[in-house]
Amino acid sequence: MTAALWFMLALQDLKEAEPNDSAETATALPLGRALQGRVTGSAEELDWYRVEIPARGAFRLLARPVDPAARPRVESKLELFSGSEEGAGDGLYVYWVDDDAPAFQFFPVLEPGVHFLKVGFLAESPAGGGYELSIAPAVDAPSAEELREARKAIDAGVAWLLSKAPEWTAQAPVLGAESIVLAALSEGADARARLERLDREYVEPLAKLFEETEGTWRGRKVRGVGDTQYAHAIATLGLAEAAAAGSGKARAAASRAAEYLLAAQQSERKCDAWGGPMRRTELAHGGWRYRPESRDADLSVTGWCLVGLVAAGAAGVEVEGLRDGVDRAADYTERLGSDSGFSYDDPGGTAGNVRNSVGALVSLLCARESGALESALADLDRHLPGGTQVDVGEDYLLYFAYYATRANYLRGGRAWERWRSAMIRQLLSHRRADGSWAAQDNESILGDRWATALGVMILRLCLNEAPAYLRLELRGF
Repeated sequence: MTAALWFMLALQDLKEAEPNDSAETATALPLGRALQGRVTGSAEELDWYRVEIPARGAFRLLARPVDPAARPRVESKLELFSGSEEGAGDGLYVYWVDDDAPAFQFFPVLEPGVHFLKVGFLAESPAGGGYELSIAPAVDAPSAEELREARKAIDAGVAWLLSKAPEWTAQAPVLGAESIVLAALSEGADARARLERLDREYVEPLAKLFEETEGTWRGRKVRGVGDTQYAHAIATLGLAEAAAAGSGKARAAASRAAEYLLAAQQSERKCDAWGGPMRRTELAHGGWRYRPESRDADLSVTGWCLVGLVAAGAAGVEVEGLRDGVDRAADYTERLGSDSGFSYDDPGGTAGNVRNSVGALVSLLCARESGALESALADLDRHLPGGTQVDVGEDYLLYFAYYATRANYLRGGRAWERWRSAMIRQLLSHRRADGSWAAQDNESILGDRWATALGVMILRLCLNEAPAYLRLELRGF
């Protein structure tokens, strides 16, 4: 029996039971069965469902809106919350489902026991909006067909990126997007075949944007690029990936880029022009912030800077003090940890999905074990990629997926198999007919080239094609 036929048969005679507008009157939703429901009366009405999960594990949540024939499809947007019996409807998971993805799949990891789903339509949606809903155990391993489709998606994404000429400016959104495109095009078995083009269209124009600064590293003037350290760090990563692919021009530029990062790091070696040395006892020691003269730090900027340095080191870029800089950044990240995971810039702050993905990757890259790492990994396990949301914190969907995919790759085992199968399915379901991915939510400012490059990089890793800085990690960078 095909999956489509099973789905059609499962729909028969399984409907929501009204009234079900509270946890106390929730409709039972059996595992493995699909159910049809409708939000009646007004757009603000809610439907509640009760699901018994017998054991811990990954479960597939399939939800899609079904519009009344008389209404435009675009008007129907489904909002779905999930929570445990103890905190029913507390919004632990939030899923946005619309007609851009009519067979949208989510992969929550649920604890055993009773769970509730709360379904409602957005205020601008029509009353009477219909939907289909089901929960079933998720298959951990991707199928052979999914792996073939992932390979095709990578090739199509690369072709789309190469079909458009890069636009180089020092403005952070453009610089960050084109630098991550350079990283994506520098990975993969076919990267060396396009090195000449990469040098001409990416490495050389990027290197020309570097300007001399007031900062120094070990007495030498350093050159930087971009109007934020976010942009400079991602440019360092792109150049390091190109250097790893064999570009000598990228290697020289990556060396300059890494020196700038070390000069701007909060440390006892920081130059006077950028605020002078910082004692090891200070919280920000080892981190980075938006500007080189800043005297504080945060996990987000620090994560990109550290990944750029590690990638440069793995590519064979030799910069004096690079290993010490990585160690300092790992120390700073560790200080932001707590029993709930990793916070943004305060050890007592709130942990979040993106922050936990960054903290987990840094910890695993640098072999730092802690209670914060354990909590962060548990958070990743609870938030297998939904593709439309980050439940705690800002909505940087591919940013989260990028860091979390690399962290789970380093974990290996079943955690990696479960994550990569979910990530492959999400990215395949979201890609557009022309081979690109669309930037969403807070990442929209970075554009579709950013989104497509990250999609390609994530899919490659899901096929176990790791970039140099992850391949070399186990040998002790």
